[in-house]
Amino acid sequence: MTTGFWDRVADVTDEHVCHVQCVAGEQNIVAKFVLNGTQRRLDRNQNETLAGTLARLRKTLAGAGKAKKSQLQPDQTVQTVEVHLSAADGSRISEETTNEEAWITGHKLQVNEMEFVCERNRPVIDLIHIKQNVIQGFAVQPLVNKSFADSVYFRWSVEQGDTWQVVSEQESFVPTSDCVGKRLKVEAVPVSTTETGELDIGRRVALELAEGVQAAPDLSVFKDRWRHVANTNKDGERDNFLRVMSYNLLADGTPAQRAGEYDYCESGAMEISYRKQLLTWELIQYDADVICLQEVTPHAYKTYMEPVMRQTGWTGVFCNKNFNAQMACAVFFKTSKYDLYMEENVDLHSEWQALKDARSHSVSSLVSDTLRLELDRANTVAQIVALTPKNDQESPFFVVNTHLMGSPTARLGRVIQVAAVMRRLRIAMTDCGLFDAPTVFSGDFNASPDEPVHQLLSTGRFSRKHKVWAETQSLFAEAENRNSNKKQTQEGVDVNTEIVFHRGASTAQRTYIDRRLDKGGAVVDFIYFSRNHFKLQNEHFPDFAPSD
Repeated sequence: MTTGFWDRVADVTDEHVCHVQCVAGEQNIVAKFVLNGTQRRLDRNQNETLAGTLARLRKTLAGAGKAKKSQLQPDQTVQTVEVHLSAADGSRISEETTNEEAWITGHKLQVNEMEFVCERNRPVIDLIHIKQNVIQGFAVQPLVNKSFADSVYFRWSVEQGDTWQVVSEQESFVPTSDCVGKRLKVEAVPVSTTETGELDIGRRVALELAEGVQAAPDLSVFKDRWRHVANTNKDGERDNFLRVMSYNLLADGTPAQRAGEYDYCESGAMEISYRKQLLTWELIQYDADVICLQEVTPHAYKTYMEPVMRQTGWTGVFCNKNFNAQMACAVFFKTSKYDLYMEENVDLHSEWQALKDARSHSVSSLVSDTLRLELDRANTVAQIVALTPKNDQESPFFVVNTHLMGSPTARLGRVIQVAAVMRRLRIAMTDCGLFDAPTVFSGDFNASPDEPVHQLLSTGRFSRKHKVWAETQSLFAEAENRNSNKKQTQEGVDVNTEIVFHRGASTAQRTYIDRRLDKGGAVVDFIYFSRNHFKLQNEHFPDFAPSD
């Protein structure tokens, strides 16, 4: 963006403008203006006459609605407010005019001595906000709500004594060491394109942060890890391999957080307003081609992670959990390398309900009431994403990202969930005509390596003779003997995925990404890939000790 653009931006502030929204087909007209620091809003029928609208506005501004005349003290009177609408030449608009005809660009709303120029359906910034800790080295991303605008132009400045020094014209800004202790200001200008191709430039809105930039935390512990990444990023070496990352971000306000499981962390470090920028920065450092995330806080994703990752070179695909608005899954992929071929969100709760409805299904008939209840309550989802390499030399490949149910007693429940995902994956492949397509299956399985779900992923089937059936014999009974206390000796049932790439999955490798220090160090996060399509180059990062 050139300096010339900012020279064209009007210096009139919102304190002198009445923003009018009047859209064909909508019943009401909305007018907003700021009077004495308070935003006022009119929401009236488009076909109502101006007389009724202005009478309502006079009553509201006079405060007559706050007290009846009978309640006023003898020395009190109802305040009179002069309100009218005039044309650009100063002539008053007839109050018999309808709102749709009266509230147009160029007309002026007069409130006592204050004058507001009407701008109808023009680009406008409704809200600009920054909800994060502003830290050296981490991107600052403003939250902007706009109306009638195709895009928003930004400009960042750093406080220099009594003045502001312009430092960036990007959507987000990464403060340097020179910014520590100084305040930031961001300006935003909404823009739309007219039918003739010209820019319709809206009013500039500025936000000055109240506090200065914080110094960066100590990141030396990560330097060896980033060196390892850099060694595999040499020219030409990334062209023929796929780097995949899986990461459970620990959603804000999860039960583990509320239970104090992470009480060894400072309370401020657990706040999503602090963590979201460090997590995003860490994802960028790993420089993976495909990033699979679990326990993503939706608001943090939409207002910070997705915009920053997009500006840095990744495209995001988001899937919220169906019963929990505070926890989601997301897949990011490198925009320069891949195009999105298709995406599908699998609601595993609905998949289980469908399985229950098929009463003759052997798995459903054998599931205990306890496990049934856990599956009924599970709000697990899976993402199925197909990506096409931009080099046009390779066919699309699939990425599956999921977060399986976490109950320790739901080992068989996780088998059922993975089988459901595999079935939907096979359908997606068939619908796309991509039989036996390369596939990566990644996520937080909540399952240690010895759980039966891994047999299903590695072989394409889960045997009725697997030891877990015997171990959990008391959980299962024949459908007609559910209320019997007698232990059953019945075998389990075979569970088959029936997926197209089962040959590849039969020799799949699992890559341990997350090594949890709690719960005995159990590994519960995995990356699977079809081996007939992929060759493992590096199974995991070295276990780095903190740098001295």
